[in-house]
Amino acid sequence: MLKMNTMQRFLIMHIYEGRSRREIARLTGIHRETVGKYIKQYEKRRVQLLAVGSATVDENK
Repeated sequence: MLKMNTMQRFLIMHIYEGRSRREIARLTGIHRETVGKYIKQYEKRRVQLLAVGSATVDENK
């Protein structure tokens, strides 16, 4: 299991720096499928949170 700050580095490199999963893997020494796994988990959770957030906003109208 990777440390939280390692996963955060993946996300920063991917989202803010625009680096590919393959490039992140090469730079960090972590297998590209592992990098992809954590990025995919983040994206899935982000969609869930956005869906819940928009439902909450609609209920408050």
